[in-house]
Formats: sequence, C-alpha cells, structure tokens
Amino acid sequence: MSLRLSPALLLTAVLAAPAPSFAEPDAGDADPSYETLVTVESTPLEGISVGRVSREEIERSGASSVAGVLELQPAIHATTGSRGERIFTLRGFEQRDIVVLVDGSPAYIPYDGQVDLGMIPAPLVDHVTLIKGPGSVLYGPGGMGGAVNIVTRRPGQGPLLKALLATGRANAYALQGYHAHRLGRVAYTIHGSIDHRDGLPLSRRFAAQLGENGVLRSNSDRQRYSLGGRVALLLAPRHRLEGGLTFVDGSRGVPPSTLESVAQFWRFTSWRALNLSLAHQGQYLRGSALEVDELVYATLFDNLLDSYDDASFTTQDLPRSFHNWYRDRVYGGRVRLRHRTGRLPWGPTALRLWAGAQHERHSKELEGGTQPARSRTIVTLAPETELFLGERWRALAAFQLDLELPHADALERQLGLGPLVSLRFDPLRQLLLRATAARRTRFPTLKERFSEGSGFRLPNPGLLPESAWHIGLETEWRPLSWLVAGAALFDAEVEQLVEQIHVGSGLTQLQNTGAARLLGAELSVRVQPLRWVDVEVGYGWLHARRDPQPGAGDELEYRPAHKLALSLLLRPWRWCELSTLLRVVGDQPFRNPLTGAWGTLGAYPLLDARVTLRPWSWLDINLSARNLLDANYQTEYGFPDPGLQLWVGLRVGTGYPPPTN
Repeated sequence: MSLRLSPALLLTAVLAAPAPSFAEPDAGDADPSYETLVTVESTPLEGISVGRVSREEIERSGASSVAGVLELQPAIHATTGSRGERIFTLRGFEQRDIVVLVDGSPAYIPYDGQVDLGMIPAPLVDHVTLIKGPGSVLYGPGGMGGAVNIVTRRPGQGPLLKALLATGRANAYALQGYHAHRLGRVAYTIHGSIDHRDGLPLSRRFAAQLGENGVLRSNSDRQRYSLGGRVALLLAPRHRLEGGLTFVDGSRGVPPSTLESVAQFWRFTSWRALNLSLAHQGQYLRGSALEVDELVYATLFDNLLDSYDDASFTTQDLPRSFHNWYRDRVYGGRVRLRHRTGRLPWGPTALRLWAGAQHERHSKELEGGTQPARSRTIVTLAPETELFLGERWRALAAFQLDLELPHADALERQLGLGPLVSLRFDPLRQLLLRATAARRTRFPTLKERFSEGSGFRLPNPGLLPESAWHIGLETEWRPLSWLVAGAALFDAEVEQLVEQIHVGSGLTQLQNTGAARLLGAELSVRVQPLRWVDVEVGYGWLHARRDPQPGAGDELEYRPAHKLALSLLLRPWRWCELSTLLRVVGDQPFRNPLTGAWGTLGAYPLLDARVTLRPWSWLDINLSARNLLDANYQTEYGFPDPGLQLWVGLRVGTGYPPPTN
C-alpha cells in the first residue's frame, strides 16, 4: 500500500492579556493536592500507584481523545472491540470495575458500566489523575480496581482565545476553539470542537481480504461535535460557585470483525451525551481548615444504533436489521467534607467524608415499542481518617459503604462493604514506603442482569456483587534532584466473578462462578540529567488467572502479561523540541468468539514521535507520527488497529511561554 500524506495546517491564535485578580480560597493547612471545587483529589499525588498526566504531556502525546491519553500508561491496556468502542483495563480490571469521573460526575453509561472514552476530546482536559488499586475511598461507588479522574480546564484558565484547525489523510479534519477569561469575581471558559474522518488507515502489512481493502478500515468513519463551558463565581474570599455544561454529538461506523462470514453493518447513527453540573466549595472556621464542597449533576446519553442490510447502509428490510434507541440517565449528588486538626499528641489529623447518591436508568426504544425501563439507586457513605505520626509515619483508615436500592420486583437490596488500611513510612526525606490493604465491591450492571443477548442469553437478575481483596506495596525513591524511581507490587483476589456459562440448548447465562487473581508489579524510572533531556521508563507485569471451570482455561483474555513504555524528550535549543514514545505490548490470550477455542495474540511495538520547531515565539511548526513503525496488530481478535498516521501542523499566536531549558 502506498503512503500518501496530506498537508496538515494547525492554526492557533492566542491573545493574552492581564486578567483581574480572582483570589483563591485560603488553603490554610490544606494538603497541596486539595484542588478547587469538583477537582478535589482524594489522596496525595505521590507514589507509583497514583499517576498524573499533565496538560503539557497531553499536548505532547498528540492524542485526540481521553482514550488516547490513557492507553499510553504502562498499567493500562486499551482495546477496540465489537462495537467500535475504545475501552481499557487497569491492572487487569475491566473498565466497568473502574470509577471514571469527568469533573466529579460519573462518566459511564449505566446500562453496561462503561463508555467510549474516544468520544471525549483531549484538548478539553487539563489533567488526568490515575488511581491504581484502592488508593482512597473518596471517589464514589464501585471502583473495585481503581479510579480515573478526568479534570477539564477550569474557568479562566488558559489563553484568552485559542483556535485549532487540522487536516489530514482520509479527508480527516478537526476544528477546535477555546476561550477563557476572568472579570472580577467571575471566571468562565467556553469550548467547542468538530472532528471528522472518512476512516482509519490500516498497516501496509495488513493483507486485503473480504470486507477489507487493506487501505482504510471498513466502516471506521467518525464525526464528533462538542460544545460546552464552565462559569465560576467568587461568592466570598473562601466560597465559590461553579456550573458547567458539556454536550457531545456525533455518529460513527462500527467496523466489523474480520472473522465473520456474514458481516454486520452497524452504525451509531447518533451518539449524544449531555452533562450538567453545579458545585460549591467553601472554607469555614478560618484557621481550622474545615472545607466542604457539594456537587449535583445530571448526565444523559442518547444513542441510536442501526443495523443495515448491506454495505450501502440504506435499507433495513432483513430480519437481522434494527433501529434501536438506547436512553441512559444518571442523576446524583454528593457532599465532601475535609477537616484538619491542629497538633494533637501524635501530630495533625485529617478527617474526610464522602457521602452521595446516584440514580441510574436505562430504557430501550424499538421500532415496535419500548422495552421496560431498568433503574436503580446507589447510596454511598465513606469516612476516611489520616494520622500524621511525627515526621516519618502516616496511617490512613477508611471505610466505604455502598447500598444498592433496585427499582424492580426481580431485584433485592444489596450491600457492599469496603474497609481500607494504609501505612506510609518515610525513613529518609527522599524515600517513601507504603503498604495498603483494602476490599472493594462492584454491583453487577443492568446489562449483566437483564440482557438477553439477541435471544441467546438468559437474564439473571439475582447476580451477586463482585468483590476484590487488595494488598499492595510500593516505594518511591528520589536520591537525586534529577532521578526518581518507583516500584509497586499488587495482588487482588476477586470473588463472585461474573462469567458467561453455557446452560444447554445453545443458551448462555452470566453467573457468579468463581474467583480470579490479578497479581502484578510495576517499575518506573525518570531521569533528567540535563535540563534539556528527560527520559522516563515504565514497565508493567501482570499475572491474570481465573479459577478454571470445566472445559475452560485459567487465563483471562485480553490481559497482556508485559507492557513496556519508554519516552524521551529532548530540548537541545529553545526553538527545538523532540519527543518519542515507544510501547511494547506482550502476548495476550484470547478466546475465539465463534468456536470458543483459545489462542494468543502476538506481541507488538508502537512508536510515536513528534518534532516541534519554534523559530519565533509566535510560531510553532510540528511533525508528529503515531505508530511510526506501521505495525500490523490487533488489540482484540478479529479487529485490526490503525497503522501509520502522520500529521504536520503550524501554531501561530502569542502568549505561549517558552519551554524550560
């Protein structure tokens, strides 16, 4: 396959002007990690099990969506499956086992407990915090395997005006706009974007076959539109009110499996998400560091999935064709309190509390009528206490109580209990040691309980919650100002594992069949020997096994045992920046969806590179490449991933601070 690169134009105009003062609340003795309003982080950003991807790293990665940002992490493995959604596992836990938040609001579709993060534009994100394992109970219900906190840009943060225009291969283009300003006690942000592509390029090593011409992935086009904004009002020196709205609308094809003898012709004709939120943060009892923040939110998903007769996508006459609306709603609110006492005999003490409730509802509209809606309410109470025992010891004790209140006669109330104990020891100023033990619970999703799988699956409303016992050890060492090293060992024992079981007559059912073990380790080293050289290496090892059932193996599919990430950033001159990221993903087991036979997907390397030239302060010229080696690989059996993608861009404007040399 010949490679052609269409020129890309990246135009960014920034008008920077001094803004009126917008005073921050007096933090007092608050932890440095305690951020404003809904961006409050629940645990100090230290140690390998708590990672943070900054705005600068997001821009350097060239990722267009949150999914593209997350999959660069060694602990995360992203896949593209049968519905074209980009989803991930974290230390072996599936996405439905992870608490995913956007500005404090749950970012998942209630029906199946996950969402395509490829639909959330990366330019809107300020940073992403990644909690691997049970680092804290202060992120809400679920979170059996960790949490991902996506924080968008705050009101008044960033340039006065920023616009981006990009064009590329396969008639791909993007238009993004961003505006932020402060006017006395008011700060606001407005953003919008348009993304379009005709399809994803396949590797030149991919052999053309029935349904795939070897150039563009079949039915992989996408259109995405987003619009939103946030407004913050300084009510008093220590009180803020903030509201936000984000709307995403789009459509996309669903690439078929290369294994199917009869291809499916599915499209998300409409994919819409609307999020509304209102939050308040206040500090009371000045001098004693009592902080309270409240949040109410509503997230609405409306997805139209169409199945057509053939690749023309015009007729729906065959019995297998359908026209289905999926409407999902999440309404909720929470209160968080934080109080830090003065010096007690053993030292300061931090008291934190998370209390909230969320209502989830799913309905499906067919051409012949509407199916009964499924809904539930989850109430959560989670207190946490942290003791600062002198200068070298910290002890944290927490407890999370989740109560599921179903709205159906077939369901019963269920309870989830989650104790957590963590001990931190700093024997040296440059060395951190932490041990954590915890239990986490996840209630089965509405889909797991009620889906009939096109008539081939029996529903099981009586499914019990999954739970996992966690044990973790980690260390972080900073022997020199330019060297940081970290290591972590973790072991998670999952009980009441939900798996698909064949019950006879060609039928299956999801049942609580047994247990699984997710045992692993992570290593990271960051070296900056010179101001213009930055090297980071990360490695993850995972041993993912289930208790084998009759006729089944003990492996958990799509969990690679090894993943290596190596990044290099060079700034030899103020006007030049070069960055590369190499990822090597090891072998991973899979189960053939047609035959049930087990197999192995081979290892593959992915190399991304970016060169930025800044001849003048008002001009950036960059060339970026994703999958520079043009690797032909699959993250899920039968679904090939994109090959080489190249972009050229220009950024013009003022107000960009030069990089630190």
